[in-house]
Amino acid sequence: SAFNKARRAVTPTTQLFDIPDPFSSTLRNDNFIVLDKMITRRQRIILFGTVEQLKMLFSSDVVLMDGTFSSCPVMFDQVYTLHSIKFEQCNLSIFFSFTYTYI
Repeated sequence: SAFNKARRAVTPTTQLFDIPDPFSSTLRNDNFIVLDKMITRRQRIILFGTVEQLKMLFSSDVVLMDGTFSSCPVMFDQVYTLHSIKFEQCNLSIFFSFTYTYI
């Protein structure tokens, strides 16, 4: 589809890319990037979340974690999420953790 072709045109080809402003902050202008670090020359890890989500995660008695290799953006190897149980509700206490390896 035209949408997929347009998306492919802007997909980074290496791990050396800048995260656009709309993806680095929330609608309330809170910082949304917890960590953006090069692990090795070809590996990068980016953790997304807010201070409020971290507070909820760290104050929770129950934390659930899940990762996937098959349902993640092409330039990443894995998407990993952390969820917390607070007030008997499961919250995406969000760490979308993307690990990137450029081959």
